Amino acid sequence: MKTRNKKKLPMKVDDLESFLKEKFEKNPDLVFSKYEQQNGKKVGVCFIGYQVDTDKVEEFLLQPLLSMEEKWTNKEIINRTPLNDVKTSHSLEEILQKLLVGEVFVYVEGEKEVLSYLLLNKEKRSLEKAETESLVLGPKIGFTESIVTNMNIVRWRIKSTDLVLEDYTIGKLNPRDIRLIYLKSIANEEDVNTMRQRIKELDVDEVEDSAVLSQYLADSQSNIFPSFQSTELPDRFTYAITKGKVGILMENSPTGIIAPANLFSFIESTEDLYMNWYAGTFLRLLRFIAMFFTVIVTPLYVAIITYQYSIIPTQLLISIGQSRAAVPFPPLIEALILEFLIELLREAGARLPTKVGQTMVLSEVLLLDRQQLQLV
Repeated sequence: MKTRNKKKLPMKVDDLESFLKEKFEKNPDLVFSKYEQQNGKKVGVCFIGYQVDTDKVEEFLLQPLLSMEEKWTNKEIINRTPLNDVKTSHSLEEILQKLLVGEVFVYVEGEKEVLSYLLLNKEKRSLEKAETESLVLGPKIGFTESIVTNMNIVRWRIKSTDLVLEDYTIGKLNPRDIRLIYLKSIANEEDVNTMRQRIKELDVDEVEDSAVLSQYLADSQSNIFPSFQSTELPDRFTYAITKGKVGILMENSPTGIIAPANLFSFIESTEDLYMNWYAGTFLRLLRFIAMFFTVIVTPLYVAIITYQYSIIPTQLLISIGQSRAAVPFPPLIEALILEFLIELLREAGARLPTKVGQTMVLSEVLLLDRQQLQLV
């Protein structure tokens, strides 16, 4: 193993082929083609077949390369190939990493650098309507799994030279590209430095999705309250950036991360921006009241029925007493069972196939209503 790690450029094309095939010994999709000029100059072209557009490789790389009459050198190849996005790599480790993300390598025997071209086979889905965050007013498109597409959307919505997209790679076993996005003129420098430091200190083998990344970057793993806001809506993402917040996009994830987040971040909606001030304020107040009732009503009901039933009007107290006469559980257990059933219905509606889930949820709700009527 030590002798293998000491291999470095320049080297022979045959040695490079042996090295790569040894590293990818169980990957039949590794393509390594060798070509030779009459003067004995050799060149190797390497890529992973299913990741690249082979038609582009043939048309824009191999045909110009094989039609060259000049002696093969990196400079001549760059000048003769109609591809502008060319990069160079100096180490074998860098070649291995870039092969895994779909780059095509061209190595001229004897050169100290390897040329690489990004010719991805684009199989990402096109821009579609957001699935989980529905809007009546405003743009309907959502992010996709392609970080390049998502960055283009952000650039299209924020046409400013102050927009910064810092590039990072996380994950040792399965590297993923992420972008730290902010407006340098208005972003809080402390927030930017904090996120930058946490990303650099992240030491994990793999990060599956931005939802997992937000957990790694959170202040505390034991905190049940979210520190960041996730969204699949580009307009919400860019709106937060224009207000001085920091955004994170991740490759293969259709959701962006907004930092930092507070309570009101989850009550607000970008749809409020497209309404007049009175309607937007009313809707935000309505959401806040709904959240307050969701948290307070159940424990308030249990407390009043158990300890402070004297404050209930007599007529209503008689009705409640008659309805509870057939219930064999105390109010606390009854409330916990109802909360559990509601969560069960919500989970069934979210996880089951659409038609099956809707049918089951509707049937169970009707059944619960019937049982409640029988008790009354």
